[in-house]
Amino acid sequence: MKNYIGIVVLVLLISNLPNTYSQDIWTQSDWSNNQYTGFENLDPDASPGELILLNDPSNMVYAFSPTGLEGVWDLEVYDEKLFIAACTKPVAINGGEIIAYDYGSNSYEWEYDVWEQGVIQLRTFNGKLFVPGIDSQGGWDWGNCYIFDGNSWTMKSTIPHGIHVFDLIFYRGAMYVTTGTDLNNNSGKVYKSTDEGETWMEVYSVAPVGSGHRRFYMMGIYQDTLYIQSDLKEPEGKVLFRFDGNNWTTVPFDSLVSSVGKLEQYNDKFYFLNGPFFHIYNGLEWNSVNLPFSGWINDPLTGRRIQKGMGFYKKFIYGGGEKGLLYRSADGLTWKLISELGSIHEEIEAIEVYHGRLYVGVNDTTGTGKVYVSASVPSGILISEKHNFINPISGGTVSWEAFIHKDLSSVRFQIRSADSENGLELAQFIGPDGTQQSFYELSGQSLHASHFGNNWIQYKVFMSSIDSAYTPVLQEVSIAVSSISGIGSKVNNHSHLQCNPIPFTSTFRIAYSLSGSSAVKLEIINNNCQLISTLVNEVQLAGKYKIVYDGTDLPKGIYFCVLKTNEGIQTKKMIKF
Repeated sequence: MKNYIGIVVLVLLISNLPNTYSQDIWTQSDWSNNQYTGFENLDPDASPGELILLNDPSNMVYAFSPTGLEGVWDLEVYDEKLFIAACTKPVAINGGEIIAYDYGSNSYEWEYDVWEQGVIQLRTFNGKLFVPGIDSQGGWDWGNCYIFDGNSWTMKSTIPHGIHVFDLIFYRGAMYVTTGTDLNNNSGKVYKSTDEGETWMEVYSVAPVGSGHRRFYMMGIYQDTLYIQSDLKEPEGKVLFRFDGNNWTTVPFDSLVSSVGKLEQYNDKFYFLNGPFFHIYNGLEWNSVNLPFSGWINDPLTGRRIQKGMGFYKKFIYGGGEKGLLYRSADGLTWKLISELGSIHEEIEAIEVYHGRLYVGVNDTTGTGKVYVSASVPSGILISEKHNFINPISGGTVSWEAFIHKDLSSVRFQIRSADSENGLELAQFIGPDGTQQSFYELSGQSLHASHFGNNWIQYKVFMSSIDSAYTPVLQEVSIAVSSISGIGSKVNNHSHLQCNPIPFTSTFRIAYSLSGSSAVKLEIINNNCQLISTLVNEVQLAGKYKIVYDGTDLPKGIYFCVLKTNEGIQTKKMIKF
Protein backbone atom coordinates (compact mmCIF):
# COMPACT_ATOMS: atom_id res chain seq x y z
CA MET A 1 0.00 0.00 0.00
CA LYS A 2 2.94 2.35 0.38
CA ASN A 3 3.49 2.74 -3.36
CA TYR A 4 0.01 3.57 -4.57
CA ILE A 5 -0.78 7.01 -5.88
CA GLY A 6 -4.53 6.85 -5.55
CA ILE A 7 -7.52 4.73 -4.71
CA VAL A 8 -10.14 3.72 -7.24
CA VAL A 9 -13.50 3.14 -5.69
CA LEU A 10 -16.25 1.63 -7.81
CA VAL A 11 -19.71 2.43 -6.62
CA LEU A 12 -22.75 0.36 -7.56
CA LEU A 13 -25.83 2.53 -7.25
CA ILE A 14 -29.49 2.31 -8.05
CA SER A 15 -32.00 4.83 -9.43
CA ASN A 16 -31.59 8.24 -7.82
CA LEU A 17 -28.07 8.07 -6.41
CA PRO A 18 -26.88 11.74 -6.16
CA ASN A 19 -23.75 12.67 -8.06
CA THR A 20 -22.63 15.15 -5.36
CA TYR A 21 -20.83 14.59 -2.09
CA SER A 22 -21.79 15.63 1.41
CA GLN A 23 -19.69 17.47 3.98
CA ASP A 24 -19.21 16.40 7.57
CA ILE A 25 -17.11 17.85 10.37
CA TRP A 26 -15.96 16.26 13.60
CA THR A 27 -14.84 18.83 16.15
CA GLN A 28 -13.41 18.25 19.60
CA SER A 29 -12.83 21.16 21.99
CA ASP A 30 -12.80 19.42 25.36
CA TRP A 31 -10.72 16.44 26.48
CA SER A 32 -11.64 16.43 30.17
CA ASN A 33 -13.54 13.63 31.89
CA ASN A 34 -11.91 10.86 29.82
CA GLN A 35 -12.82 12.19 26.38
CA TYR A 36 -9.86 10.44 24.82
CA THR A 37 -8.46 6.94 24.29
CA GLY A 38 -5.11 7.50 26.01
CA PHE A 39 -2.48 10.10 26.81
CA GLU A 40 1.01 10.55 28.19
CA ASN A 41 2.43 13.66 29.87
CA LEU A 42 -0.53 15.82 28.87
CA ASP A 43 -3.21 17.21 31.15
CA PRO A 44 -6.76 17.00 29.76
CA ASP A 45 -8.40 18.08 33.04
CA ALA A 46 -6.38 21.09 34.23
CA SER A 47 -8.40 23.49 32.09
CA PRO A 48 -11.57 21.99 30.57
CA GLY A 49 -11.77 23.15 26.97
CA GLU A 50 -8.00 23.14 26.60
CA LEU A 51 -5.24 20.55 26.34
CA ILE A 52 -1.82 21.38 27.78
CA LEU A 53 1.41 19.69 28.71
CA LEU A 54 1.55 18.26 32.20
CA ASN A 55 2.95 20.89 34.57
CA ASP A 56 4.43 20.75 38.04
CA PRO A 57 3.72 23.40 40.72
CA SER A 58 6.58 21.98 42.79
CA ASN A 59 8.86 23.41 40.11
CA MET A 60 7.96 27.08 39.70
CA VAL A 61 10.01 28.84 37.02
CA TYR A 62 10.43 32.50 36.17
CA ALA A 63 7.92 33.70 33.57
CA PHE A 64 8.32 37.48 33.26
CA SER A 65 8.71 40.77 35.11
CA PRO A 66 5.93 43.02 33.84
CA THR A 67 6.54 46.14 35.92
CA GLY A 68 9.22 48.51 37.07
CA LEU A 69 7.45 48.80 40.42
CA GLU A 70 8.37 46.71 43.41
CA GLY A 71 5.53 44.27 43.63
CA VAL A 72 2.85 42.20 41.92
CA TRP A 73 -0.05 42.25 44.37
CA ASP A 74 -2.87 40.55 42.53
CA LEU A 75 -3.55 38.41 39.46
CA GLU A 76 -6.95 38.01 37.81
CA VAL A 77 -8.00 36.33 34.56
CA TYR A 78 -10.22 38.57 32.44
CA ASP A 79 -11.02 38.60 28.74
CA GLU A 80 -8.64 35.65 28.16
CA LYS A 81 -5.74 37.67 29.57
CA LEU A 82 -3.94 37.63 32.91
CA PHE A 83 -4.39 41.05 34.51
CA ILE A 84 -1.75 42.16 36.97
CA ALA A 85 -1.97 44.71 39.80
CA ALA A 86 1.45 46.27 40.47
CA CYS A 87 2.71 48.89 42.89
CA THR A 88 5.55 49.51 45.34
CA LYS A 89 4.23 50.03 48.87
CA PRO A 90 0.43 50.04 49.18
CA VAL A 91 -1.03 52.88 51.26
CA ALA A 92 2.38 54.51 51.39
CA ILE A 93 3.92 55.36 48.01
CA ASN A 94 2.13 56.93 45.07
CA GLY A 95 1.55 54.86 41.97
CA GLY A 96 -0.21 51.74 40.85
CA GLU A 97 -0.61 50.18 37.44
CA ILE A 98 -2.70 47.54 35.75
CA ILE A 99 -0.94 45.33 33.20
CA ALA A 100 -2.42 42.69 30.88
CA TYR A 101 -0.51 39.58 29.84
CA ASP A 102 -1.64 37.76 26.70
CA TYR A 103 -0.48 34.14 26.66
CA GLY A 104 -1.22 33.67 22.98
CA SER A 105 1.17 36.41 21.89
CA ASN A 106 3.43 35.93 24.94
CA SER A 107 3.38 39.67 25.57
CA TYR A 108 2.23 42.06 28.23
CA GLU A 109 1.24 45.69 27.99
CA TRP A 110 0.32 48.52 30.29
CA GLU A 111 -3.44 48.99 30.63
CA TYR A 112 -4.09 51.70 33.18
CA ASP A 113 -2.62 53.81 36.00
CA VAL A 114 -4.78 54.12 39.09
CA TRP A 115 -4.74 57.48 40.90
CA GLU A 116 -3.84 55.80 44.19
CA GLN A 117 -1.06 54.95 46.58
CA GLY A 118 -0.96 51.39 45.31
CA VAL A 119 -3.33 48.73 44.01
CA ILE A 120 -3.81 45.32 45.63
CA GLN A 121 -7.14 43.93 44.44
CA LEU A 122 -8.78 42.99 41.13
CA ARG A 123 -12.29 41.61 40.78
CA THR A 124 -14.36 40.41 37.81
CA PHE A 125 -18.12 40.46 37.54
CA ASN A 126 -20.60 40.31 34.70
CA GLY A 127 -18.00 40.72 31.98
CA LYS A 128 -16.14 43.63 33.58
CA LEU A 129 -13.00 44.17 35.62
CA PHE A 130 -13.25 46.18 38.86
CA VAL A 131 -10.48 47.75 40.93
CA PRO A 132 -11.03 49.33 44.38
CA GLY A 133 -9.01 52.49 45.05
CA ILE A 134 -6.96 51.64 48.12
CA ASP A 135 -5.65 55.16 48.88
CA SER A 136 -6.69 58.07 46.69
CA GLN A 137 -4.08 60.60 45.62
CA GLY A 138 -6.87 63.08 45.18
CA GLY A 139 -9.22 64.60 47.74
CA TRP A 140 -10.35 62.52 50.67
CA ASP A 141 -14.01 63.43 50.41
CA TRP A 142 -14.57 60.72 47.83
CA GLY A 143 -13.03 57.31 47.31
CA ASN A 144 -12.50 55.70 43.93
CA CYS A 145 -13.32 52.57 42.03
CA TYR A 146 -12.16 51.74 38.50
CA ILE A 147 -14.11 49.76 35.91
CA PHE A 148 -12.85 48.23 32.66
CA ASP A 149 -15.41 46.92 30.17
CA GLY A 150 -12.87 45.39 27.82
CA ASN A 151 -12.53 48.54 25.75
CA SER A 152 -12.19 51.53 28.04
CA TRP A 153 -11.57 52.42 31.68
CA THR A 154 -13.86 54.48 33.89
CA MET A 155 -12.79 56.06 37.17
CA LYS A 156 -15.67 56.75 39.57
CA SER A 157 -14.87 59.08 42.46
CA THR A 158 -18.21 58.49 44.14
CA ILE A 159 -17.59 56.56 47.38
CA PRO A 160 -18.35 58.89 50.34
CA HIS A 161 -15.32 59.60 52.54
CA GLY A 162 -13.58 56.57 51.01
CA ILE A 163 -9.98 57.51 51.77
CA HIS A 164 -9.23 53.80 51.67
CA VAL A 165 -11.37 51.44 49.59
CA PHE A 166 -9.86 48.09 50.46
CA ASP A 167 -12.15 45.70 48.66
CA LEU A 168 -15.01 45.53 46.19
CA ILE A 169 -17.33 42.59 45.70
CA PHE A 170 -20.72 41.79 44.20
CA TYR A 171 -23.27 40.24 46.54
CA ARG A 172 -26.85 39.50 45.52
CA GLY A 173 -26.43 41.62 42.41
CA ALA A 174 -25.22 44.76 44.20
CA MET A 175 -21.71 46.17 44.54
CA TYR A 176 -20.29 46.38 48.06
CA VAL A 177 -17.12 48.18 49.15
CA THR A 178 -15.23 48.27 52.43
CA THR A 179 -13.72 51.57 53.52
CA GLY A 180 -11.76 53.38 56.21
CA THR A 181 -11.46 56.05 57.46
CA ASP A 182 -14.38 58.47 57.42
CA LEU A 183 -12.71 61.71 58.52
CA ASN A 184 -15.96 63.01 59.96
CA ASN A 185 -15.97 60.47 62.76
CA ASN A 186 -13.03 58.12 62.04
CA SER A 187 -15.45 55.25 61.41
CA GLY A 188 -15.11 52.35 59.02
CA LYS A 189 -18.04 51.81 56.67
CA VAL A 190 -19.52 49.37 54.20
CA TYR A 191 -21.35 50.86 51.22
CA LYS A 192 -23.69 49.32 48.69
CA SER A 193 -24.38 50.40 45.11
CA THR A 194 -27.09 49.09 42.81
CA ASP A 195 -26.05 51.22 39.81
CA GLU A 196 -22.47 50.08 39.40
CA GLY A 197 -20.88 52.74 41.55
CA GLU A 198 -22.81 55.84 40.44
CA THR A 199 -24.45 56.22 43.85
CA TRP A 200 -23.84 54.59 47.23
CA MET A 201 -25.81 53.77 50.35
CA GLU A 202 -24.20 53.17 53.72
CA VAL A 203 -25.24 49.75 55.03
CA TYR A 204 -22.98 49.24 58.06
CA SER A 205 -20.37 51.09 60.09
CA VAL A 206 -18.13 50.70 63.12
CA ALA A 207 -16.95 53.60 65.26
CA PRO A 208 -13.74 53.88 67.30
CA VAL A 209 -13.63 53.82 71.07
CA GLY A 210 -11.97 57.07 72.04
CA SER A 211 -9.34 58.27 69.60
CA GLY A 212 -8.15 56.32 66.62
CA HIS A 213 -9.84 55.16 63.46
CA ARG A 214 -11.72 52.12 62.15
CA ARG A 215 -11.46 50.08 58.95
CA PHE A 216 -13.05 47.20 57.13
CA TYR A 217 -10.69 45.14 55.00
CA MET A 218 -11.25 42.20 52.65
CA MET A 219 -14.48 40.37 51.81
CA GLY A 220 -15.65 36.93 50.72
CA ILE A 221 -18.94 35.13 50.06
CA TYR A 222 -19.92 31.70 51.32
CA GLN A 223 -23.33 30.04 51.33
CA ASP A 224 -25.00 33.29 50.26
CA THR A 225 -23.50 35.15 53.22
CA LEU A 226 -21.08 38.08 52.99
CA TYR A 227 -18.06 37.93 55.31
CA ILE A 228 -15.90 41.00 56.03
CA GLN A 229 -12.51 41.17 57.68
CA SER A 230 -12.35 43.54 60.65
CA ASP A 231 -9.55 45.68 62.09
CA LEU A 232 -9.85 43.77 65.42
CA LYS A 233 -10.39 46.96 67.39
CA GLU A 234 -12.81 47.38 70.27
CA PRO A 235 -15.61 47.15 70.99
CA GLU A 236 -16.00 44.14 68.62
CA GLY A 237 -12.44 42.84 68.97
CA LYS A 238 -11.28 39.71 67.17
CA VAL A 239 -14.21 38.99 64.87
CA LEU A 240 -15.31 38.55 61.29
CA PHE A 241 -18.38 40.54 60.35
CA ARG A 242 -21.16 38.57 58.69
CA PHE A 243 -24.15 39.76 56.63
CA ASP A 244 -26.88 37.38 55.41
CA GLY A 245 -28.70 40.00 53.34
CA ASN A 246 -30.84 41.13 56.26
CA ASN A 247 -28.89 41.05 59.52
CA TRP A 248 -25.32 41.83 60.59
CA THR A 249 -23.62 39.54 63.12
CA THR A 250 -20.06 38.72 64.15
CA VAL A 251 -17.98 35.54 64.30
CA PRO A 252 -15.51 35.61 67.22
CA PHE A 253 -11.99 34.17 66.91
CA ASP A 254 -9.26 33.53 69.44
CA SER A 255 -6.51 33.67 66.83
CA LEU A 256 -6.74 36.71 64.58
CA VAL A 257 -4.09 39.27 63.71
CA SER A 258 -4.45 42.65 62.09
CA SER A 259 -3.73 42.16 58.41
CA VAL A 260 -5.10 42.62 54.93
CA GLY A 261 -5.84 38.99 54.13
CA LYS A 262 -7.94 36.92 51.76
CA LEU A 263 -11.32 35.18 52.07
CA GLU A 264 -12.43 32.73 49.40
CA GLN A 265 -14.68 29.75 48.85
CA TYR A 266 -13.26 26.68 47.16
CA ASN A 267 -15.44 23.66 46.49
CA ASP A 268 -17.64 23.33 49.58
CA LYS A 269 -15.48 25.15 52.15
CA PHE A 270 -14.59 28.73 53.03
CA TYR A 271 -11.00 29.79 53.69
CA PHE A 272 -9.60 32.84 55.45
CA LEU A 273 -5.90 33.63 55.19
CA ASN A 274 -4.92 35.85 58.10
CA GLY A 275 -1.25 36.50 58.85
CA PRO A 276 0.25 33.31 60.32
CA PHE A 277 -3.22 31.73 60.68
CA PHE A 278 -5.43 29.80 58.29
CA HIS A 279 -9.12 29.53 59.14
CA ILE A 280 -11.36 26.89 57.56
CA TYR A 281 -15.18 26.93 57.68
CA ASN A 282 -17.38 24.03 56.56
CA GLY A 283 -20.70 25.75 57.21
CA LEU A 284 -20.96 24.40 60.75
CA GLU A 285 -17.71 25.19 62.53
CA TRP A 286 -14.41 27.00 62.09
CA ASN A 287 -11.04 25.32 62.36
CA SER A 288 -7.95 27.48 62.84
CA VAL A 289 -4.43 26.36 61.90
CA ASN A 290 -0.99 27.81 62.55
CA LEU A 291 0.77 28.21 59.19
CA PRO A 292 4.43 27.33 58.59
CA PHE A 293 4.80 30.71 56.85
CA SER A 294 3.88 34.19 58.03
CA GLY A 295 3.12 35.50 54.58
CA TRP A 296 2.83 39.17 55.36
CA ILE A 297 4.66 42.42 54.99
CA ASN A 298 5.03 44.39 58.20
CA ASP A 299 6.50 47.45 56.57
CA PRO A 300 8.42 49.62 59.06
CA LEU A 301 7.37 52.72 57.14
CA THR A 302 3.64 52.18 57.40
CA GLY A 303 2.98 49.20 59.65
CA ARG A 304 0.59 47.84 57.06
CA ARG A 305 0.35 44.08 57.00
CA ILE A 306 -0.71 42.55 53.71
CA GLN A 307 -1.06 38.84 53.08
CA LYS A 308 -2.98 37.63 50.04
CA GLY A 309 -0.87 34.69 48.86
CA MET A 310 -3.55 32.02 48.65
CA GLY A 311 -4.94 30.12 45.68
CA PHE A 312 -6.40 26.80 44.55
CA TYR A 313 -5.33 24.42 41.83
CA LYS A 314 -6.33 20.84 41.03
CA LYS A 315 -7.83 20.02 44.44
CA PHE A 316 -4.96 21.55 46.40
CA ILE A 317 -4.65 24.76 48.39
CA TYR A 318 -1.55 26.84 47.72
CA GLY A 319 -0.14 29.49 50.01
CA GLY A 320 3.02 31.44 50.46
CA GLY A 321 4.67 34.47 51.91
CA GLU A 322 8.13 35.57 52.86
CA LYS A 323 11.33 34.38 51.18
CA GLY A 324 9.46 33.20 48.08
CA LEU A 325 8.41 29.93 49.71
CA LEU A 326 5.39 28.19 48.18
CA TYR A 327 3.44 25.67 50.25
CA ARG A 328 0.69 23.20 49.39
CA SER A 329 -2.04 21.50 51.39
CA ALA A 330 -4.76 19.00 50.56
CA ASP A 331 -7.00 19.97 53.48
CA GLY A 332 -5.64 23.24 54.87
CA LEU A 333 -4.56 21.50 58.06
CA THR A 334 -1.13 20.22 57.10
CA TRP A 335 1.18 22.08 54.74
CA LYS A 336 4.27 21.08 52.78
CA LEU A 337 6.94 23.29 51.24
CA ILE A 338 7.00 22.41 47.53
CA SER A 339 8.89 25.19 45.75
CA GLU A 340 11.36 27.97 46.41
CA LEU A 341 11.19 30.91 44.05
CA GLY A 342 14.04 33.09 42.89
CA SER A 343 15.09 35.09 45.95
CA ILE A 344 14.74 35.34 49.72
CA HIS A 345 13.75 38.97 49.13
CA GLU A 346 10.62 37.95 47.27
CA GLU A 347 7.25 37.64 48.94
CA ILE A 348 4.28 35.81 47.44
CA GLU A 349 1.16 37.97 47.28
CA ALA A 350 -0.90 36.60 44.37
CA ILE A 351 -1.80 33.12 43.12
CA GLU A 352 -3.95 32.48 40.07
CA VAL A 353 -4.68 29.75 37.48
CA TYR A 354 -4.38 30.74 33.82
CA HIS A 355 -4.68 28.33 30.88
CA GLY A 356 -4.51 25.42 33.28
CA ARG A 357 -1.26 26.41 35.00
CA LEU A 358 -0.41 27.96 38.36
CA TYR A 359 0.89 31.55 38.27
CA VAL A 360 2.43 33.24 41.31
CA GLY A 361 3.00 36.98 41.65
CA VAL A 362 5.65 38.32 44.05
CA ASN A 363 6.99 41.60 45.29
CA ASP A 364 10.73 41.99 45.53
CA THR A 365 12.02 44.47 48.09
CA THR A 366 15.34 44.65 46.23
CA GLY A 367 14.00 44.72 42.66
CA THR A 368 10.76 44.66 40.70
CA GLY A 369 7.62 42.55 40.78
CA LYS A 370 7.82 39.19 39.06
CA VAL A 371 5.56 36.37 37.93
CA TYR A 372 6.41 32.68 38.17
CA VAL A 373 4.63 29.73 36.53
CA SER A 374 4.46 25.98 37.12
CA ALA A 375 6.96 24.27 34.82
CA SER A 376 5.72 22.09 31.98
CA VAL A 377 7.24 18.80 30.86
CA PRO A 378 9.03 18.79 27.48
CA SER A 379 6.54 16.73 25.50
CA GLY A 380 3.40 14.64 25.57
CA ILE A 381 0.85 12.85 23.37
CA LEU A 382 -2.88 12.17 23.34
CA ILE A 383 -4.88 9.70 21.26
CA SER A 384 -8.38 10.91 20.57
CA GLU A 385 -11.66 9.13 20.82
CA LYS A 386 -12.73 7.10 17.81
CA HIS A 387 -15.11 8.75 15.39
CA ASN A 388 -17.39 7.17 12.79
CA PHE A 389 -18.30 9.37 9.82
CA ILE A 390 -20.77 6.66 8.70
CA ASN A 391 -20.13 7.27 4.99
CA PRO A 392 -16.74 6.46 3.45
CA ILE A 393 -14.77 9.67 3.08
CA SER A 394 -13.44 10.88 -0.25
CA GLY A 395 -11.37 13.82 0.94
CA GLY A 396 -10.79 16.03 3.93
CA THR A 397 -8.62 18.28 6.05
CA VAL A 398 -7.42 18.44 9.64
CA SER A 399 -7.47 21.85 11.34
CA TRP A 400 -6.86 23.08 14.85
CA GLU A 401 -6.73 26.15 17.04
CA ALA A 402 -3.85 26.45 19.51
CA PHE A 403 -1.58 28.91 21.26
CA ILE A 404 1.92 28.13 20.03
CA HIS A 405 4.98 30.20 20.85
CA LYS A 406 7.22 30.39 17.81
CA ASP A 407 10.48 28.50 18.18
CA LEU A 408 9.46 27.44 21.70
CA SER A 409 6.48 25.11 21.43
CA SER A 410 4.69 23.04 18.82
CA VAL A 411 1.53 21.03 18.09
CA ARG A 412 1.58 18.25 15.47
CA PHE A 413 -0.85 15.53 14.40
CA GLN A 414 -1.05 12.13 12.80
CA ILE A 415 -4.22 10.40 11.60
CA ARG A 416 -5.29 6.82 11.25
CA SER A 417 -8.45 5.44 9.65
CA ALA A 418 -10.19 2.18 8.74
CA ASP A 419 -13.49 0.88 7.44
CA SER A 420 -14.39 -0.66 10.81
CA GLU A 421 -13.85 0.07 14.49
CA ASN A 422 -11.83 -3.09 14.92
CA GLY A 423 -9.74 -2.24 11.89
CA LEU A 424 -8.92 1.13 13.41
CA GLU A 425 -7.06 -0.60 16.23
CA LEU A 426 -4.73 -2.23 13.72
CA ALA A 427 -4.14 0.85 11.58
CA GLN A 428 -1.00 2.99 11.85
CA PHE A 429 -0.98 6.72 12.58
CA ILE A 430 0.44 8.53 9.56
CA GLY A 431 1.15 12.07 8.41
CA PRO A 432 0.34 13.98 5.22
CA ASP A 433 2.72 11.95 3.04
CA GLY A 434 1.26 8.62 4.18
CA THR A 435 4.20 7.58 6.35
CA GLN A 436 4.66 7.22 10.08
CA GLN A 437 7.58 9.66 9.91
CA SER A 438 5.56 12.70 8.79
CA PHE A 439 3.24 15.00 10.75
CA TYR A 440 0.49 17.48 10.06
CA GLU A 441 2.19 20.66 11.26
CA LEU A 442 0.04 23.32 9.58
CA SER A 443 -3.64 23.68 10.34
CA GLY A 444 -5.81 23.01 7.30
CA GLN A 445 -3.63 20.36 5.62
CA SER A 446 -5.34 17.75 3.46
CA LEU A 447 -5.76 14.18 4.61
CA HIS A 448 -3.62 11.62 2.82
CA ALA A 449 -5.35 9.62 0.10
CA SER A 450 -4.96 6.37 2.02
CA HIS A 451 -7.79 7.49 4.32
CA PHE A 452 -10.26 7.75 1.44
CA GLY A 453 -12.89 5.05 1.43
CA ASN A 454 -12.72 4.63 5.21
CA ASN A 455 -15.29 5.93 7.66
CA TRP A 456 -13.65 5.37 11.07
CA ILE A 457 -10.98 7.91 12.03
CA GLN A 458 -8.80 8.88 14.98
CA TYR A 459 -6.08 11.45 15.57
CA LYS A 460 -2.93 11.53 17.68
CA VAL A 461 -1.63 14.89 18.86
CA PHE A 462 2.01 15.51 19.72
CA MET A 463 2.72 18.56 21.90
CA SER A 464 6.16 19.83 22.91
CA SER A 465 8.05 22.80 24.36
CA ILE A 466 11.75 23.52 24.68
CA ASP A 467 11.14 26.02 27.52
CA SER A 468 9.35 24.83 30.66
CA ALA A 469 7.81 28.29 31.16
CA TYR A 470 5.64 27.68 28.11
CA THR A 471 3.28 25.00 26.93
CA PRO A 472 1.28 24.83 23.73
CA VAL A 473 -2.43 25.19 24.47
CA LEU A 474 -4.68 23.19 22.17
CA GLN A 475 -8.24 24.49 22.13
CA GLU A 476 -9.96 22.78 19.21
CA VAL A 477 -9.42 20.06 16.61
CA SER A 478 -11.63 19.67 13.52
CA ILE A 479 -11.54 17.00 10.86
CA ALA A 480 -13.69 18.02 7.90
CA VAL A 481 -14.43 15.39 5.27
CA SER A 482 -16.37 14.96 2.07
CA SER A 483 -18.17 11.68 1.42
CA ILE A 484 -20.46 10.11 -1.11
CA SER A 485 -24.05 10.65 -0.07
CA GLY A 486 -25.99 7.54 0.81
CA ILE A 487 -23.11 5.11 1.03
CA GLY A 488 -23.28 3.05 4.19
CA SER A 489 -26.90 3.90 4.98
CA LYS A 490 -28.14 0.45 4.00
CA VAL A 491 -25.81 -2.42 3.25
CA ASN A 492 -26.68 -4.95 0.59
CA ASN A 493 -25.50 -8.32 1.84
CA HIS A 494 -27.00 -10.30 -1.06
CA SER A 495 -25.26 -8.88 -4.12
CA HIS A 496 -21.86 -10.46 -3.41
CA LEU A 497 -19.99 -7.66 -5.16
CA GLN A 498 -16.40 -8.35 -6.18
CA CYS A 499 -13.85 -6.14 -7.94
CA ASN A 500 -10.46 -7.45 -9.14
CA PRO A 501 -7.57 -6.99 -9.28
CA ILE A 502 -6.79 -4.75 -6.33
CA PRO A 503 -4.85 -2.66 -7.10
CA PHE A 504 -5.14 -2.45 -10.89
CA THR A 505 -3.29 -0.69 -13.70
CA SER A 506 -5.67 -0.92 -16.68
CA THR A 507 -8.80 -3.08 -16.77
CA PHE A 508 -10.62 -4.57 -13.82
CA ARG A 509 -13.47 -7.05 -13.43
CA ILE A 510 -16.70 -6.46 -11.58
CA ALA A 511 -18.84 -9.41 -10.50
CA TYR A 512 -22.09 -9.47 -8.55
CA SER A 513 -25.09 -11.69 -8.06
CA LEU A 514 -28.76 -11.03 -7.43
CA SER A 515 -30.99 -13.27 -5.34
CA GLY A 516 -34.07 -12.02 -7.14
CA SER A 517 -35.30 -9.62 -9.78
CA SER A 518 -34.20 -6.08 -8.96
CA ALA A 519 -33.54 -2.65 -10.34
CA VAL A 520 -29.75 -2.26 -10.56
CA LYS A 521 -27.55 0.75 -10.98
CA LEU A 522 -23.79 0.49 -11.30
CA GLU A 523 -21.64 3.61 -11.60
CA ILE A 524 -18.01 4.58 -11.37
CA ILE A 525 -17.40 7.84 -9.47
CA ASN A 526 -14.13 9.62 -8.74
CA ASN A 527 -12.91 10.91 -5.41
CA ASN A 528 -14.78 14.18 -5.92
CA CYS A 529 -17.97 12.18 -6.35
CA GLN A 530 -18.18 13.09 -10.04
CA LEU A 531 -19.75 10.53 -12.32
CA ILE A 532 -17.20 8.76 -14.53
CA SER A 533 -19.36 6.08 -16.13
CA THR A 534 -22.73 4.39 -15.70
CA LEU A 535 -22.25 0.69 -16.37
CA VAL A 536 -25.74 -0.64 -15.52
CA ASN A 537 -29.06 1.14 -15.12
CA GLU A 538 -31.86 -1.39 -15.63
CA VAL A 539 -33.98 -4.12 -14.08
CA GLN A 540 -32.16 -7.47 -13.96
CA LEU A 541 -33.30 -10.96 -13.13
CA ALA A 542 -31.82 -13.16 -10.43
CA GLY A 543 -28.43 -14.51 -11.36
CA LYS A 544 -24.74 -13.76 -11.65
CA TYR A 545 -23.32 -10.86 -13.66
CA LYS A 546 -19.83 -9.94 -14.83
CA ILE A 547 -18.50 -6.73 -16.34
CA VAL A 548 -15.02 -5.85 -17.54
CA TYR A 549 -14.26 -2.17 -17.33
CA ASP A 550 -11.36 -0.55 -19.11
CA GLY A 551 -9.77 1.89 -16.74
CA THR A 552 -6.69 2.52 -18.83
CA ASP A 553 -7.58 6.15 -19.38
CA LEU A 554 -8.44 6.81 -15.76
CA PRO A 555 -5.86 9.05 -14.13
CA LYS A 556 -4.11 7.76 -11.08
CA GLY A 557 -6.34 8.86 -8.27
CA ILE A 558 -9.36 7.99 -6.17
CA TYR A 559 -12.69 6.56 -7.34
CA PHE A 560 -15.73 5.00 -5.73
CA CYS A 561 -17.56 1.82 -6.71
CA VAL A 562 -21.04 1.12 -5.20
CA LEU A 563 -23.78 -1.37 -6.10
CA LYS A 564 -27.34 -0.28 -5.37
CA THR A 565 -30.22 -2.71 -5.71
CA ASN A 566 -33.65 -3.14 -4.15
CA GLU A 567 -31.89 -4.85 -1.26
CA GLY A 568 -29.54 -1.96 -0.45
CA ILE A 569 -26.05 -0.65 -1.18
CA GLN A 570 -22.65 -2.33 -1.28
CA THR A 571 -19.29 -0.68 -1.89
CA LYS A 572 -15.82 -1.74 -2.95
CA LYS A 573 -12.56 0.18 -2.86
CA MET A 574 -9.84 -0.19 -5.48
CA ILE A 575 -6.45 1.36 -6.13
CA LYS A 576 -5.01 2.27 -9.50
CA PHE A 577 -1.25 2.56 -9.80
